[in-house]
Parts: sequence; C-alpha cells; structure tokens
Amino acid sequence: MSEETIYSQLELAFRRFYIKLFRYGRGELAKFGISDSQFNIIVTVYFQGPQSLKDLCERLVLAPSTISEMIVRMEESGLVIKRKDEQDKRKILIDLTQESEKIVISVIRARVRYVEELSRGIDKKELEKLRDTLGLLLECHD
Repeated sequence: MSEETIYSQLELAFRRFYIKLFRYGRGELAKFGISDSQFNIIVTVYFQGPQSLKDLCERLVLAPSTISEMIVRMEESGLVIKRKDEQDKRKILIDLTQESEKIVISVIRARVRYVEELSRGIDKKELEKLRDTLGLLLECHD
C-alpha cells in the first residue's frame, strides 16, 4: 500500500466520520433552535473562556461583521452576554449564560452517546488504540 493511498484512506475515514457526527449534532442543535455557527461560538467560549470579538474571528475564521451580527442575535436570545474585560476596560468579552452552558453539556453528552453507539462491536483495546493514535496526531499539530 503506497503512502498516498493510506493518507487518502485516512482522509476519507475522517471525513465520513466527521459527516456522521456533524449530521447527528445538527439534529441535537435543532432541539435548541441554534445554528452550527452559533454552537461553534458557544463551544469556543465554553472551552477557551470569555473571548473578544477579535479572538472569536481568528479562532473561527469568520469576518468581524459575521461574528458581530451573530453575537447580537445570540445576546437577544439569552445565549451570551457581553462584559468588560477586568484587565482592559476598553475590551469587551463575550461570555456564556447558564442556558448556553447547559446546551453545550447536553449536545456533547448526546454526541458521546452517538460515538458509543457507532463504536459498538469494536473491541475496547482497539478503541483505546484509536484514541491514542488520534491523540498523537493532534499533539503533533497543535
């Protein structure tokens, strides 16, 4: 098997798994009436802590106008709050409400259950090996 073939096969496997997880996740998001983009903002703030608009633009690779419009809608919906940065009062940070934190926890739990469902029939040692290998791959490029 050539190296190009193994990399092509890996890319295909990653893409197919991502699509399955993404589609499932969309169904979960629909229960809360939020979009993928809104969820990406919520997840970023959940795991990275309060973010400035500039930080969100850089992390999510979105235009400032796009992020600003989404933040306005999310604030109106009670998903995020804006607050001044304690270290730099000129800076506005985007933070989560309790409601959006509950959404993140619920969606991630549902996705974990889905991964568990997709993994049924695969030996635990194989799953651990997969986890470790994917972890190695991510470590090399973080």
